[in-house]
Formats: sequence, structure tokens, C-alpha cells
Amino acid sequence: MNTVTKERTNTDLQQPLTSIIQQLAQAGDDDTAQKIAEVARKSQEQTLHIGFCGLFSAGKSTLINAIMEEPLLPSSPIPTSANVVQVQHGEPEARVHFANDPTKTLSIDEIENLQQYCRDGDEVRQVDIDHQHALLEDGVQLLDTPGIDSTDPRHQASTQAALHLADVVLFVADYHHVQSEHNFAFMKELKEDGKVVFLVINQMDKHNPNELSLQAFLDRVQEGLQEWGIAIDGIFCTALKGASERVNQLAELRNTLKEVKANKQTLIQQHLSHAVQSVLQEHAEFLRGQEQQKREQQQTLIDAIKTEVEYDEDPEFLQKYKNSKRAPERFQDEVVQQSRKTMRKAHIMPYTTTELARSLIESYQEDFKVGFLFSKKKTNEERAKRQQAFYEELVKNVQANIDWKIKDILQKQAESFHLEDQLVKQALMDWSLDVPEAWLTDTIKQQVDPRNYIHAYKDELRERIEKLYIDKIKELSAQVKAQLEKQHTETYEPLKARVESYEKIENLQDELTMWDQQIDAQIEQLYESFTKNAFQEEVPKKSLSFKWYLPEEAPESKQQETTSASAPSAPSGDSDSASPVSFDTQVLERAANRYKRAAEQLRKVPSLATVADEFEQKAARFENQRFRISLFGAFSAGKSSFANALLGEKLLPVSPNPTTAAINYILPATEDHPTRTAQIQFKTRERIEEEIGISAERLHLDDHGDVSKTLRQIKKLNPQHIQSSLKPYFSFLQACEKGWKDIQEQLGETLSVGQEDYEAYVAEEQKACFVQEVAFYHDSPQTRQGLEFIDTPGADSIYARHTDVTFDFIKNSDVIVYLTYYNHAFSRADSQFLDQLGRVKDQFAMDKMFFLINASDLASDANELEQVERHVGDSLRKSGIQDPRMFSVSSLKALRGEADAGFAQFQEAFAGFIGEELVQLLLESADSDLERGYQLLADMKAELSESTEARERKKEELLAKQKEWEAEINETSYPAYVSEVEKEVHSLFHYVKQRWDFSYREHVSDVFHPSVFTKGQDHKEQLSFCLDELLYRLGAQLKDEAKATALRLENVLRGLQARAVDSWHHETKRAAIHLSGDYIAELDVEMPDLPALEVGTDERAALEKTFRHFKNAKQFFEQDGRKALTEELEGDIEVLAQRYVSSLIEAFVSVYRRAWNQAEEDLKEGLLQELELAVRSRLSVLDGEVSVDALDEMMEQFES
Repeated sequence: MNTVTKERTNTDLQQPLTSIIQQLAQAGDDDTAQKIAEVARKSQEQTLHIGFCGLFSAGKSTLINAIMEEPLLPSSPIPTSANVVQVQHGEPEARVHFANDPTKTLSIDEIENLQQYCRDGDEVRQVDIDHQHALLEDGVQLLDTPGIDSTDPRHQASTQAALHLADVVLFVADYHHVQSEHNFAFMKELKEDGKVVFLVINQMDKHNPNELSLQAFLDRVQEGLQEWGIAIDGIFCTALKGASERVNQLAELRNTLKEVKANKQTLIQQHLSHAVQSVLQEHAEFLRGQEQQKREQQQTLIDAIKTEVEYDEDPEFLQKYKNSKRAPERFQDEVVQQSRKTMRKAHIMPYTTTELARSLIESYQEDFKVGFLFSKKKTNEERAKRQQAFYEELVKNVQANIDWKIKDILQKQAESFHLEDQLVKQALMDWSLDVPEAWLTDTIKQQVDPRNYIHAYKDELRERIEKLYIDKIKELSAQVKAQLEKQHTETYEPLKARVESYEKIENLQDELTMWDQQIDAQIEQLYESFTKNAFQEEVPKKSLSFKWYLPEEAPESKQQETTSASAPSAPSGDSDSASPVSFDTQVLERAANRYKRAAEQLRKVPSLATVADEFEQKAARFENQRFRISLFGAFSAGKSSFANALLGEKLLPVSPNPTTAAINYILPATEDHPTRTAQIQFKTRERIEEEIGISAERLHLDDHGDVSKTLRQIKKLNPQHIQSSLKPYFSFLQACEKGWKDIQEQLGETLSVGQEDYEAYVAEEQKACFVQEVAFYHDSPQTRQGLEFIDTPGADSIYARHTDVTFDFIKNSDVIVYLTYYNHAFSRADSQFLDQLGRVKDQFAMDKMFFLINASDLASDANELEQVERHVGDSLRKSGIQDPRMFSVSSLKALRGEADAGFAQFQEAFAGFIGEELVQLLLESADSDLERGYQLLADMKAELSESTEARERKKEELLAKQKEWEAEINETSYPAYVSEVEKEVHSLFHYVKQRWDFSYREHVSDVFHPSVFTKGQDHKEQLSFCLDELLYRLGAQLKDEAKATALRLENVLRGLQARAVDSWHHETKRAAIHLSGDYIAELDVEMPDLPALEVGTDERAALEKTFRHFKNAKQFFEQDGRKALTEELEGDIEVLAQRYVSSLIEAFVSVYRRAWNQAEEDLKEGLLQELELAVRSRLSVLDGEVSVDALDEMMEQFES
């Protein structure tokens, strides 16, 4: 643009700006007039701001350093830039603007100190760097911003604020996360705000043309942009740390920035248009202030009503009231919960105490005797001596590890609940408990091996001690409950009228809203007048067009070199990287052989044929044992690459695009399923229709009952008008629409394919969206050992179905491996999924989770790697995952067979977990079974030593006892257990609701977000979409919580069954009949139906009344609009949530009452079967079915 044109344009801008200034001044709004004057000055100064933003660790700071040809800014794979850094032309120096201290100037030589200031988001507000570079001449400034998806909310806030200044934005995405939903959503927001946006795909050194051609990769990216309705202004590929032959368009990017600079005037004008609109919104607030007297009169009327009902404007009033009302019940629940946790961790039976207990048990065995003369007296004296020693040690341990800790819990909880009565508080401390000494002996079993029995004895004794203290806590809690109820009544009874004030003031508030709307119309008129007179044809209605530079693949020779380098090679002899995971499977084979030998001996006794059959079945299971390993993580975290590395060869398709779109099993090859073949299981028509219907409903589309008609509707949707949170549903329907014609006839079928076709069904969404699951069969050392791998979809891909992480995989996997990507460690998608893991982790019998930081070879040094590991570890703990097993690995290096891939340490821990912890559980079960079989033979032998007359008498007694027991088993019911299940349901959902309450405001903040309110759209419609999304998220959270609750309740039912079995065992053991519960059917409880969160028409209307708090985006987000909406919504949504939780409680009580009824039937059936077998075994011996010599021989074989 020549000088004459420039001057004319500046003049054209100044006149309408001056007109606005005059009108604002006439209205008396001098402050806002001054800001418009500053906008006018910006138009004269001609400063062009170029912003750099993107996900954290995408390489924004590194890119600025490369463009500036100096390492000005810090860079790291974890969030670094915690504030905005501005780079401008000038003599080299930097200025650090502190939040509360004077600005500090640094020389450019103090670069290390400067980089530290860039990381400091608490004390430092902004950093300005002066640097001499041609791009910065003539008023060009660069803005570096924090990551938009960092889990630190301050980072995103800093970015949002800085980008208001930017005329042009370079959105930087790393190669592996280009298609992240966060990327697309933020780019869409920038374009809707009128920005010129260039997409820079960094870290192209990770591109492997052997896996995916560059053209195919870029086509995928552009398809994603098109689906999101994002008209990007240019795409550049860079490799700032890679070799020179990699795809690197840094030079082309510099040329485009020169072109941007050349169009500075037009770009500034476009930005000024948005700036004027923003400042005019401030004038709207001034006009509201001018009406202050009228508004105050209106508010006086409102206040009068509030005064009449003693309304308190404390925004937390209702929550305080609810907390106070729930406090009496919560006190006991929380104290009991904390006390149980404390007692579970209490070391009341350390080694020395355990040895004393074992010694006491030993003294109560029938064969225990001290001395030859007066042995009975000496034996009793020795027992008393051992009992006293154990008792004194136990009491000391209980007092030290339980007693005072529980008193401390009570004291702290009393303070936390603001308990006022000093006498009650004193009572919480002035109490003592004595463990009855009789407990030490009254449950000791005879005819047991003390070394094995000690564990059950310790558990039973600990359970009794725990119950002793819990009963005392409940007794004390009753006093606290009465006092808290009294405090609540005294505090809140006079305030009941406050909650009724809202309806009385609603009409007055609506009138206030109307006045706001009139002001908004006036502002809109001012802005339209400005744009009409200022710009006319000078500013293009759409963004300028910039030259596109299309990247090319590396030359053929170099591509072959790259391909060769990336292809997997056999590991070197000293490599620790891709060696097969192995563990000692012979222990399982030996256990299977022991079962077989035992079955062979037991079959010699006809009455024990049932037990022999059982042992043969278990032997077969041991020979075919399978271990399920599930892989989770955000897309492009490298799950498929990791699986390939673990298997030692490339089996799964790998790409930076979302590839694993279906659940993918890797299973051992069989005769029916040869290696490298696959079974594709398509969804049923009913299921895919249901999924399409749900997606259509979320997008407010009609469900025609005809899939083709429903899918055709998506062509009428404008992607630019679809909320980011709803975009995955749109993408899913697009994929269905593309593939429906070809796939519909295959729905519900199973297709057998080879590896090439298998990859398409796994990776191509228009096929994968119809696939239920894929089973890929492969022969390898790992699969031959019984390892099954499950590769799951990415937790944050652009397709809706990728984020539907199946709860059953978490629940039923033997091992869970979660991967996060080194350069993008622990993003928001990671956090959301890991919160779900944190909810259920404590319900597993053992810690089966492994957490991997993949691509650790990207670390520049050991210190940087340590920072990332610390960042991930801290984030895991925030999700409730304490002491995580965490490893840093490089799948790429492992596949290449290179050393230092980090796999050796992981593989050792992984193999150790499977080979020791998992296998040990199986072996302990086998030992228990075989001991039971041996005991059956030993009992038979003992019976044969008696006379014929005695055996006949025993037969009669035994048959009589059998009838008595059978009748008792059939007639016994467990109403207390049913009550316990119901109480547990209510208790668990109480805490579910508490966690929901805690997360409510966070959900509102995420949903009612500035990016949702696009220009030119109906704000009421956008608010309605936000409300839909809020209700959906809150309902989804309750559903996830309900799934975790179901897992806890299953464990409760198992525990009740075990208690019932133990009770019967105590009853029958007196007659040498040992009941173990091994014949009880495995508990199988179906997940209760989890309905959607229902909102009635009247309820919806009441919720939408809160929309009156939205006057404009500036008022809503920067003032009190969103806060007022949040607080008013909370009460109504609280009612919906409580109703929904109540419906879940009702459903769960019903389901788990039925489940216990079934469990009770299974319990009785199993006990009767086991009783019949045990009695029959004894009768056969009493009848002389087998000789003592034969039994001796069988028992000898049993032990071999």
C-alpha cells in the first residue's frame, strides 16, 4: 500500500472514531472516549501484533526462537510460558513487568534469568523483549502465550487475554496431535473472532513416509479442518529440531510473515473493527451507570422484599444451609470412613506380634503338649503364658496405632463441623476401650497348620477390633448428631423465608433486563454507524488470501533412508529395548500337573469323583490361562506404537491421525485362526441406530426412524455453527453417512480378513464406526504365554465414539497401561480419563495400573526428563492415583532395537507383576484347592481308624446332622444383609452427590465459555445449547460415578457371601465337615440401567429464566453475569440432580436386592452341593469304600 493510500485510510478511520469520541463525550463517558482515542492512536501507530498459541509443548517458543534466529524464550515439554511474552524491535534488552513490583530491565546477556521470569506466572505479569530483526521493524510485535490446554487454568486465561491484541495468529500444533479436539476448537474460535490464522505443524521430524505419505497426512488434516468449518489461512510444516532433509517449511513461513507485514494496514484495520466493538461494550456499562438512580429505585424494591424475608445475599448461603442440614449424618459417615482407613493401615500385628499369635494358635492344637508328668497342667500354664504375652503386645499396638489416631480423627472432625458444645467435645476424647482377652482364644481353630491359619486368624481378630471401635464411634456420634441438629435448628429455623424470595423479585429483575436490552440496541447502532463510515471498501469483508506453500516429500533416496531407519530391526544382543516380555509359565504348568495328579488320586474314591472333575477343569484353565492387558491414552500418545514395540514387530497401524477407531484385540493364534488374520465383528443394526439417534438428538436433528434420512440431515448443518463440545457427534455422523451404503448389509455379521483389510477396518473411520470389535490373531512369544492386548481408541480424538471408554475394560483387565505423550504430558483429556480410574482404583484386589510417558527420547537432557516425570506424577496424584508405577519409554527406539529405550525397567516390572503378583494369586487358589483335597483324604483316614460300631454310630449321627443342616440352609434368610446392601447404596450415593456438588461450578465454567458465543448468532439459542451441554455433562458424571458405585457394590455382595460361608463353616466344622464355598456360582451382577437426566417442560422453562443474566458477552464473562447465572441455576439443577440420584438409588436398591436374592440362592445351592459331597465322602469311608493303605498311598502321591 503506497503512502497516499495509507494516509487516506488513516484519515478515513479517524473521522468515524472522532464521531464516536464526540458522542461518548456528550454522554459524559470520558473514560471510554479515551479508550476509543487509544484505538485511534493504534490505527496511527500501525503496530501489528502476531500471536503464537497452541497446546502446551507444541513448540511455540521454539518457533519464535527459530524465526528470530536467537534463543530468546524458554522451551520445555511441560507448560513453561506462564505469562505473555512480547517481542518487539529495539536495542537488545528485556523488561519484566511484575504484578506488584516496579518493572525490571535486563540486558540480553541475562538470558537465563529472563527465561525464568517467562515461566513465573505468579509474580510476573508480562515480559517485553527488544530484539533487532528485520521482521520486527516498522511496528511488528510477536506475542508468545501459554498452552491452551494446560491443566493450570491461569495459562488459558493468559492466552485468551493476549490474543485480543493479536491481528494475526500462528497456531502451533505438534505432528502427533494436529487433530486434537482442543486444536480444532481453539482455531475455530480464533477464526470466528475474525483473526488471520496460520496452522504450523511442528515436529515433522516424527513423520515417517513408510507409515503414511505426507500428502495423505495433509489430506487428513484438511478434511478435519473442513469438517469443523475452519477456513485456515495457510498450513506450514516445520522440523525445528530435526535433520535438514526432513520436511521443514521454516523458510516459507518467514516469507509468509513478510507478506503479512506487507499487508499490515489492512490487518490492523480488521482488528480495529473488533476493538471498537469491544470498547463500545464498556460504554454500555457506563450507560447502565447513568441509569443508576432508576436502577437503584428498582433495586430498592427488590431489597425491600429481601429485607422482609431476611434474605442474605451471601452467595454460599444455600450451600451452607445444606451442609449444615447434612452435617449430623455426615459426621458419623466421615469419622467411620476415616477410621476404617486408619485401621486398615494400622500395623497392629507386625512380625513379632504375629509370631506370638502363631505360638498361641500352636498351643491350642490337639497334638500340643508340654512335658510328660503333669502335662495337662504344664500345657495350660504354657498356653496362659503365651496368651498373656500376645495380649500385652496386641493391646500396646492397638493403643499406639488405633486408639489415639481415632481420637485425633474425632477431635479434628469436631472442629471441622464447628461443634460448639464443650462437654460433647470432651466426651470425644475421654473414653477408652479394652480388647476382650477372650477374643484371642474363642475363635482359634484346631486341627490346622498355624503357619497357614495365622492369616485368617489375624483377619478375623482385626475385624472384631475394628467393629469394637466402630461401635464406639457410632455411640459417640449419636451425641454429636444431637448437638449438630440443635445447632442447625437454632441457626436456620428463623431463615426459612429467604429461599422463597426469588419468585417475588423475578418481575422486577425482568424489567432491569429490558433496560439492558435497550442499551445494547443503542450500542449496536453506534457500531453499525462506525463500520459504515469508517471502512466501506477499504477493509475486506473476509480475510486476505496468502500464498500457500505445499510441502513435498523428501527426495527418494532420503525417503528410503528414512524408511529404512524407521523399520523395525532385530534387537542387538545388549539392547534392553524390544526383547519379549516373559515370565515363568512353568509354574502354571506345574500347578496344572498338580491338579491332574490330585484328580487322578481322588478319582480312585468313587464318592470324590465330583471333586476330581473340578480339579481336571481347573487344570485345563491353568494350561490355557489368559492375561488381559488394556492400553489407554489420548490419541497419538503412541498406544499402537507401544503395542508394536512390546510385541517386537509392527502389527498395528500407526499414524499421527486418529487410527484406532475400534476396540482392537491382539489374541494368540489358533488352528482355527492362523497368525496375522482377523475377525471383524460389526455392530448390530439396533446398536448403530441407537448411536446415530443419540448423536442426532445432541445436534437437535430429527430422528426419522430411517437411518438414511437421519444421516442426510447433517448436510444441512453448518459446521461453523456447531459448538465445539458437540463437534464429535457431527464427525461421527459424517463417518456413518460416508460408510452407510457399503456397510449396512454387513451389520451384525462377523468378517474374516487378512492383515491388509484388517488395518482398514481399524483405522478408517467410515468403516470403523460400524465395527463393534476386532480380534487380530498373532503368534509371538508374548501371545504364546497367554498375553492378550487390547488397544483402545484415543480419549480425545475428533470422533465421538473414540471418547466412549468402556468401563468393562477398566474393570475386567488384568493389567491397565496408560500412555501419555512426552511432548504433551498429561493434557486435559488425560486428566478426565484418569479421574475415572482414580474413582475405582481402590476397588481392585491389587494395583494393576502402569503409567508410561512415551517418546521419552525427545528429552533434550536428563534434567528435562525428570521435570516431565515429576509433572506427570503430580498430576496423577491429583486424580487420586497415589504411588503410581511410572516409566519413561521410547516405542520408536524399542522397535528399532536401540538401547536406552527405557523398556528394560518397564518390562522387568511388567513381567514381574504378571509372573509374581497375578500368578501368585492363581497359585494361592490352587494351594487352597489341593489342601482341601488332601484334607478330604486325611479325614477319611482318620475315620477308618475307628471301630465298626463307632463308624455305624457316626453314620447315623452324620445323616441326621445332614438333614438338619440342609433344612437350616434352605430356611435361613439374611434380612440383615439386605439392609446392609441398601444402607451401602444410600451411603455410596451420598458421596456421589457430594462430589457432584463440588464439580458443578467447574462444569458451568467450562460449558458457558466465551468461545461458544459467536458473533451473528442468537445468544438465547447459544445459551440453550450451553444448558443442554451442562445437563449432559452433569448426567454423564453421575453415570460414571454410578458405574464405580456398581463395582463397589459387587464387592459388598461378595463380602456378604463370604461372611455367610464363614458362619456355616463354624457350624459344620464341629462334625469335621469343612465348607469352603468353592461350589458357589461366581457372582454376576448386570449393571443397572442408567437413564438420561430427565428435565420436564416446566423445569426447562425455569432453568432458561436464568438466561436473563446474559446481557452481552463482556458483561457476562468479565462482570457478574455468569456468576449470577451459576448461582441461580444451582438451586434448580440441585433439585434435578437430587431427583436423578434418588432414581439411581431406587434402581440400585432394586437391582442389588435382587442380586443378593440370587446370590443367596447361589449360596444355598453351593453349600448344599458341597455339604452333600462332604457327607458322601465321609459315609463312603465309614462304609469301608477304601482302605487305610490305599489312602496312605494316595496321600503320598498327593504330596509328591
